[in-house]
Amino acid sequence: MKKTFILACVALLVSITSFAIGPITGTTFLCTGYTVALTDITPGGVWTSTNTSVAVIGSGTGVVSGLTAGTTLISYTLGGSFDTVTVRVYPTPGVITGGGTVCVGSTIGLSDIVTGGTWSNSCTTIATVGLTTGFVTGVSGGGCTITYTTTGGCTALATVTVNPKIFPTVSISASPGDTVCPGTTVTYTTTITSGGFAPAYEWDVNGVPVPGATASTFSFVPSNGNLVGVVLMSSLPCALVGIDSALMIIDSPTVTATASHATCGDQYTLTAIGGLTYSWAPASRMSCPTCGTTTISPAATTTYTVTGTDAHGCTGTDTISLYGNRIFGHITFGGPTPDTLDMKVWLIQYNPIDSSIKALDSMNTCYVDSITYYEFDGEAPGNYMVKARMIYGAPGTSGYIPTYSSSTPNWSSAATVAHTTASDSLHVIMIYGTMPSGPGFISGNVYFGAGKGTGGVEADAGMLMYLEDAATHKVLSYTYTDDSGAYFFSRIPNGSYIIYPEDYQYLTTPSSAINLNSSGELVGGINFKRHISPIFQITPYIVENTLVGSLTADNGITIFPNPTSGELNIRWNGQQVGAANVTITDVTGQRVFASDLNMTAASGQAQINTTKLIDGMYFIFVKSANVNYSSKLLIQK
Repeated sequence: MKKTFILACVALLVSITSFAIGPITGTTFLCTGYTVALTDITPGGVWTSTNTSVAVIGSGTGVVSGLTAGTTLISYTLGGSFDTVTVRVYPTPGVITGGGTVCVGSTIGLSDIVTGGTWSNSCTTIATVGLTTGFVTGVSGGGCTITYTTTGGCTALATVTVNPKIFPTVSISASPGDTVCPGTTVTYTTTITSGGFAPAYEWDVNGVPVPGATASTFSFVPSNGNLVGVVLMSSLPCALVGIDSALMIIDSPTVTATASHATCGDQYTLTAIGGLTYSWAPASRMSCPTCGTTTISPAATTTYTVTGTDAHGCTGTDTISLYGNRIFGHITFGGPTPDTLDMKVWLIQYNPIDSSIKALDSMNTCYVDSITYYEFDGEAPGNYMVKARMIYGAPGTSGYIPTYSSSTPNWSSAATVAHTTASDSLHVIMIYGTMPSGPGFISGNVYFGAGKGTGGVEADAGMLMYLEDAATHKVLSYTYTDDSGAYFFSRIPNGSYIIYPEDYQYLTTPSSAINLNSSGELVGGINFKRHISPIFQITPYIVENTLVGSLTADNGITIFPNPTSGELNIRWNGQQVGAANVTITDVTGQRVFASDLNMTAASGQAQINTTKLIDGMYFIFVKSANVNYSSKLLIQK
């Protein structure tokens, strides 16, 4: 079916009404990301933005949303009327950077990608901020909001936390102390006085960290002058590093030992310094093993160690060796105490294998507690004896005779000691010879030669001669041969005697008994001769000639006048031609006159002058190769 449409034209009458609008009100600027609302007094219109890249607006709401910085024209249209307003969009600051915490008294810097703004805050009791710099300084603990404002009033906010500083007070204690003995393990402990401080520890020695030493305690064996330190670090905000150190002193006292030997005696004085208390070892024979000063008489060469302890209990040691290789002894007297105790002592070594005798040393004695003392140091191992004699006083009819250890006039019966390197004693009790005065006189000579009966004899000077009691063999007196080998004993009471040469190198055959009585008070020619014997290593003394009886003109010598007032004649008869000598002694044996006598003929006479001698009794001796004459001589002026 075909439809037919009929178009009817309708005439519309449009009436245009004009409204009174405007002005547009509201904020005409905003920040990106923010909105503002525009209004008009006449509602119902439509809002539009000419630059939607800068801002858009709700067509019916008038709410402008800032998109990017710039300007846009906003129009409001109602009916045939419209109004416009320019809206500026400002950039909004970005996220504030620069840290969210700061310590009291410290400063951090805040910044924003949008520059040119200003910084402000209202919590100035907690923090301050630089207006244009953004530097925030902590004032007191707490939180504070910092505002950054750019053009257009765009702002960004940041919260800054201000933390108070933690000041740890750290100290190190050392156990057993900062001053210790060598080799002591020291434990160091930290003490922290600030609460809430949980540190991490780092120990160091002389500034060098010790690997693994991260606990609150640290132990090691320090050396002298080590500086032991600890560093305390914490993850807590504003916790300062704590540091302390301890200087270690290793206390090792320097102990020094010295020794002084007594000027007389075998005693040493040991002295130690450097400690508070002391201990000596070995302590045997020591007067005070725990004293700083002690005395000791070592029985052998010994090394002594002293340990000194100071106030900290630390110890130091020193050693000192004392010589103990000695032969020593005391000398006492078997008779009256002499006016002087000064003695001379010889050390004599005796070899019992070959019978050899050798004097090694001699010394003058000293006094220990008023007792005569001698000492020989450093002698080699061997068998020894000693001999002592008085230093002062000449040999006489009474007095102390040279005496061997322990108390004998003869070396062959002397006490000996088998010395090693220890301290050995040989004491001597001096023998006192006593003999009352009398009229007797015994003389003789001592020679040495190649063998018994041989010629060419020589005088043996300095030989010790003993006068013994023939019955008891007790030594009554002694003398020495002079340079010519002559000896004599005078002022002897009548009795029976033996002459005995004594020296440590010789064996002796003593004389036969010599009898002095009223018919024979002067005896001469008691001669001895030293001979070499193949049997003995020690040379023997053998009685060479024994003439017992009074020596008068029968010997071919006559003296006259006797008594004499000064001039004395000496006549000889039937003698060998040659030199002779004349000696006059007083009754004590002291030589007071000596002269040569030249026998140019077998018989002759000479005169000597004795006027310088005072009145008294004397003895005269005439000696030559075959003459040995002695006689009493009385001088009276």
